Amino acid sequence: MPTIKRQELKYFLSPHEARIIRERLLVAVPRDEYSQEGSYFIRSLYFDNPANASYFDRNEGFETRRKFRIRLYEFTDKAVIKFEIKTKHNTVMSKETALITRADVTRILAGDYECLLRKKDPTLCKIYYHFKREFFTPAVIVDYQREAFTMDYNDIRITFDTILKKSREIGRVLDPTLRTIPVLERKHIILEVKYNHFFPGWLSDLLGGFNYQRCAQSKYCFARLV
Repeated sequence: MPTIKRQELKYFLSPHEARIIRERLLVAVPRDEYSQEGSYFIRSLYFDNPANASYFDRNEGFETRRKFRIRLYEFTDKAVIKFEIKTKHNTVMSKETALITRADVTRILAGDYECLLRKKDPTLCKIYYHFKREFFTPAVIVDYQREAFTMDYNDIRITFDTILKKSREIGRVLDPTLRTIPVLERKHIILEVKYNHFFPGWLSDLLGGFNYQRCAQSKYCFARLV
């Protein structure tokens, strides 16, 4: 898959603020295909090295940060599973993605990273290089619900992320009955705004009127803090 590079901004919302913004968006911006009935489920398995570079790069305020994660949305045998490299320089985000299988996830959990090379995918080869060179291993599982609104114009995507939870039972990442614990209070909703090039003024006005609190941490860092 091609590398995606775009602006990414994150904010904390109260349920009241989220409700008002959602009502505004519903009359102006289409929901994405997965949000037609409301929110949908996301599970991510994050990796880190012995120095916890992915965690501390964010907390220490480094301009450029990199995270590796496996992401899935359901637990069927035909579920789409992605292995991603997410790199962020200040507010500019790039993401490289490759598809893997449930069998691949099982091998990766067992430390068999050689399966990444067998697919001959550039992104998976890059992940293999970093994992073998820097000794990356699974760190934490993060679950949440997402509701998304999208526009083709400048590839705009506005999301509401709620019910953020975590687990360290890494071996059960493919288990829908995995036990998780809350990461944030239910009153905290994360608003993410992503776009290419620039954000239109009319849409900025539509989101305006609130004293937004910037969300300085990533979901991964929040999960590691708890």
